[in-house]
Amino acid sequence: MSTGNLLLDRQLARWYPLKDHPVQLALVDAVPNGLRFPLVPAGRRSGKTERFKRFLVKQANRIPGAYFAGAPTHDQAKKIFWDDLKAFSLSCLHPRRPSESDRIIYLPNGSEIHVIGLDRAHQRGLQAIGPGVRR
Repeated sequence: MSTGNLLLDRQLARWYPLKDHPVQLALVDAVPNGLRFPLVPAGRRSGKTERFKRFLVKQANRIPGAYFAGAPTHDQAKKIFWDDLKAFSLSCLHPRRPSESDRIIYLPNGSEIHVIGLDRAHQRGLQAIGPGVRR
């Protein structure tokens, strides 16, 4: 598909069809069916992260709010999520550009997708709860 906009064409290309696996299809239906913490018993390179990225963008577009994609470190989170989430959300069409320094994608419906490293939770205003810490 060619729109004439090179950046948009590249971002649309990220939405290639996935090969469906029964366990992953159950995961896709889990959240809409009321399961709060879905779990997938799948191995490496099975598409878990790819499906998560797509799910996150779809949810953020559907229900306004703050969304987070996190990894153990900020560098890992950037490498795993940042470019793909910008592509999946078609960020080149958004009225407000993503914040490259804060790693926030601003969607037109008011949602924000934050890419965070859990090693810097204190910098995001998130409180890390560890062993022996009571709420």
